[in-house]
Amino acid sequence: MYAGIIKNFLIFSILVVLAGRFWCGWICPFGFIQDILNTLRVTLDVKSIAFYETVKKKFLPIKWFFLGLSITVPVWIAYPLCAPCMLYDLSMPFCQLCPARYILPLAAGNPEKVSLNFKSAATVVMTSLGLLIASAALVGSFLKKRFWCFLCPMGLLLSLYQKISFMRLKKDCAKCTMCEACYLACPMNIGEVFRERKNADVTYGDCIFCGKCIDACPENDALGFSFLGKTFFRSSADAFFRNHYRIDPGRPAARKKE
Repeated sequence: MYAGIIKNFLIFSILVVLAGRFWCGWICPFGFIQDILNTLRVTLDVKSIAFYETVKKKFLPIKWFFLGLSITVPVWIAYPLCAPCMLYDLSMPFCQLCPARYILPLAAGNPEKVSLNFKSAATVVMTSLGLLIASAALVGSFLKKRFWCFLCPMGLLLSLYQKISFMRLKKDCAKCTMCEACYLACPMNIGEVFRERKNADVTYGDCIFCGKCIDACPENDALGFSFLGKTFFRSSADAFFRNHYRIDPGRPAARKKE
């Protein structure tokens, strides 16, 4: 049993070190659902909720609580101190509370998997809490882009590897004009990127490597993604004007009529 746990942990660690929270930005299926909800909000012209740094700090204890729950309860199951009859019903507690467990089956057309489990008092409580959290996550993700990413304990766990990840967000501070475009575009509301004036490495724990900051940056090579020191995606003034203003900066301006 312990050999299997160690093996799985090593595989998990290697994958996270390779890509960091790139998994959150590009692979997580619930992240994709959140992006769809954000697109719907923009289409309906509903104003987004702003998460300032003070608000983000208030969410941090919730993330640690979920992460602690997902670690301590399985340990308790392995070494029960009380109520051993409930251990089976409380297995994998985070998965029972994770909103993706209830939302993804709906997206896949399997609504029958989204219901209360009346097997025991423990399963009723866990599935009730799970459905409540899933409902809050859906509403929150509609009103705020990547809302659940601010609370997700798995994202918190991945962020602990961010300092040693091979994926990095790099900045040329000399080219930065502190326009705040990266901050305004960031779904995780990371303000440290535009404020940094010395360090080239601006990879912070909340960064999900979505690339929105690079896409929004109007300065050539001011921001970029790198993997093992090799930059593969850079900010570009030409791309910025094409994407945001549909203007070709290389085209001569039309002369005014006399």
